[in-house]
Amino acid sequence: MTEQVQVQPAQISSTGEIQSLPIYRTETRQKIVSPRVDNWFETPCTSALTPDVIATLQRALEARGFYGGAINSELDDATRRAMRAYQIS
Repeated sequence: MTEQVQVQPAQISSTGEIQSLPIYRTETRQKIVSPRVDNWFETPCTSALTPDVIATLQRALEARGFYGGAINSELDDATRRAMRAYQIS
């Protein structure tokens, strides 16, 4: 976070004239702008990985550029590599 902090205010005479302009300095510091949120999600069991779910996963990975193989509904090496590449990114 970068902001301007006033070091010295403007000097104003009794008649209202500005005798000297205010002085600012630039201050940069880190600030947490939103509180941390833990994200919890379910990991599907092997029995929940039906051919339809795997095909959907392959299509989703393909749409994101991580999978280039055939949509074969099999959790093969190419699908696993694509999943790892997606998770790493």
